[in-house]
Amino acid sequence: MMQQDSGDLTETDLQRQAHLDCTAMTPAQRAVYSGEVAPKLTSDDKSGDAENGLPEESGSSALGDPSVRLWYPESKAYSEELVYNSDFILWNTVIGEGSAKEPTDAVRFSIPLRKVDFPPKEGLRLIVTDANGKVLASKKFDNFDFGSKKEIEYQIIVNNIGCAGDTNFAAKYGDYAAYTSLDFACGE
Repeated sequence: MMQQDSGDLTETDLQRQAHLDCTAMTPAQRAVYSGEVAPKLTSDDKSGDAENGLPEESGSSALGDPSVRLWYPESKAYSEELVYNSDFILWNTVIGEGSAKEPTDAVRFSIPLRKVDFPPKEGLRLIVTDANGKVLASKKFDNFDFGSKKEIEYQIIVNNIGCAGDTNFAAKYGDYAAYTSLDFACGE
């Protein structure tokens, strides 16, 4: 799990920590929030999932469930959600194989940010890395105008991901963090 910040970390520190955190977890644990923040389960069952290493839900988080979707440029549409869909096969998506409906090498990583009473000063950071820790995409968001809304979704588009292999998606907002990992495998 991600360690709590002990001051301002550099972007390289955050990327290294996100890579280490994601590679040390089982796939089921990669979607779990760090520290004292509980996971947000996608089913109606809020009692936890001990079989997959997910603790019971307790309290709320500034971050919602991470989401990753393929972008289909030909039809200008997104795929179904990939993080919690174990039936979706990400094999050779760059040539439209696996469960992909058409060739694609781009994804959208998004995370809902919820309004909190005391927002962290660090802002929201989305980081996508490959299995070796190489940054594929990174974006920081600093200004949040919720208006009357309680939640705003932030996203980052990642191109050239079709054969990236094991890919880590991380969101960090102060002491709140969310992680997930997907394998964009290719082969003959």
